[in-house]
Amino acid sequence: MKKIQATTFAIALLLISNIGAAETKKPTEEKKAAAKTEVAKKEAPKAAEKSKAKKFPYYGQVAAITKRTLTIKTSEEAPERKIAVTAETQIMKNDKPATTDDVVVGQWVGGSVEKNAAGEETAATINLSAKQKKAKPAAKPAAKTEKKPAPKTKAEGETKTPKKTAEPSKKAE
Repeated sequence: MKKIQATTFAIALLLISNIGAAETKKPTEEKKAAAKTEVAKKEAPKAAEKSKAKKFPYYGQVAAITKRTLTIKTSEEAPERKIAVTAETQIMKNDKPATTDDVVVGQWVGGSVEKNAAGEETAATINLSAKQKKAKPAAKPAAKTEKKPAPKTKAEGETKTPKKTAEPSKKAE
């Protein structure tokens, strides 16, 4: 009989410890879930920063403009660059809102573009008040300097030559 009581007591003890362990696991799992949501909240601004990092500046002369496409040339040698224009594109002229109708072929524009995964560019902003950049002046050639050989010292083998003394001129007698 004592064996049965001891076994029952041991089983009861195991059941109580398992119930207690199950209750302590719940807060731990809840803490893990809360920690995951906090990490997700912290990573959301980082993801937004990464999307901002995909914006690039552009500058050039308008070659063509439609309601959906801006074509610019950055220089005479450079190929034309086509940039998509959307409803979200902010077009500004003298710090005031403008439309694609205000864009003139030959006008210098600047702004920022967003590149998607396929590498296609969409204008985020178009600034119609951009000024043409001045060409950089050609680099001046470096001035030539003549290097004179350093004077030799006695240690280098130079010997001092005696000075010539002027001979007294002979007077005509």
